[in-house]
Amino acid sequence: MGILPDLYIEETGLSLAPNIIDEGGSVDITVRIHAGPGLLRNRFSVYFLLDDPQAYSNMIGEVRELSIEPDSYIDINMTWDETIGHAGQRTIYAVADFLDRAEEIDEDNNAAQAELTINPVYTNLRLVEGSLTFSNDHPEEG
Repeated sequence: MGILPDLYIEETGLSLAPNIIDEGGSVDITVRIHAGPGLLRNRFSVYFLLDDPQAYSNMIGEVRELSIEPDSYIDINMTWDETIGHAGQRTIYAVADFLDRAEEIDEDNNAAQAELTINPVYTNLRLVEGSLTFSNDHPEEG
């Protein structure tokens, strides 16, 4: 049997640009996935998750059917733009081979995390002629 492959993400292998946004804004996410020696026989996916790296229900994106050559790396990019309702300090996780389809020597080095600040956007409410409308003109907190 040859050398078992290993997918891994270094601790600093996940980056966010920018890492501070307003609700409704978008963030570009990049993760660098490495492969050690040994041929990876199955394709794998990368899942991007919000705040909990093991909760499939917190998935904010995925890239499927990836392959990688031994002793190399690939950069995977995605944009997350569904940030409304997620204000606060958030943690973005990238997990390679989330479903454990690839047989590899170490399953515990497949994830990395990065911090994201999402600032709330406040909307002023204005009552006009008996109807309620939303206005983004000069919003004030409160």
